[in-house]
Amino acid sequence: MVGHKRGLILVLHDVSHLRQLEQVRKGLVANVSHELKTPVTAIKGFIEALSEGAVESQHDTRRFLDIVARQSAWRQRFKLIRLTL
Repeated sequence: MVGHKRGLILVLHDVSHLRQLEQVRKGLVANVSHELKTPVTAIKGFIEALSEGAVESQHDTRRFLDIVARQSAWRQRFKLIRLTL
């Protein structure tokens, strides 16, 4: 191999930005999951209280139903926002 030169090419890629983006994505997914579970848990709790007769007054029944309606509407808006992202 007279006259032939041997060489080596080394290519390096900085993946630190990709790792940072992955951490942000994981945090976002955790937050979204929590935000979706919270209203569902509240809705479930209020419905259980109403169905088990824990609420005695008409005023409290109306208040519980208003809370369920607000939580449902909030969850629907959040779902729409998530879909647009």
